[in-house]
Amino acid sequence: MTRLRVAAAVGLLVALSGVATFWWTNTHPSVSYAGSYEPSSAYGSTLTLQLDDPPFTVSWDTGHLVGLALLVTGLLVLAGVAGFALGRRGRP
Repeated sequence: MTRLRVAAAVGLLVALSGVATFWWTNTHPSVSYAGSYEPSSAYGSTLTLQLDDPPFTVSWDTGHLVGLALLVTGLLVLAGVAGFALGRRGRP
């Protein structure tokens, strides 16, 4: 039972860190370079989606993708722990 609690705590911690990373990326603007310190475009990574309505634009940076990956990983761990716990509970 102790291992299940540790695994659930780790899953919850990873999921919450994913939410925090996503939130932090939303609240802090991207770094803009000027002059000779500007890196080449080969090192940048952005995904911009624009729908039919011009004011609605979704821009994802690397921090968004990392936060989403952490959130999904944490939720998968929590789902595995819950499934294992429910499966063990059903046995005689």
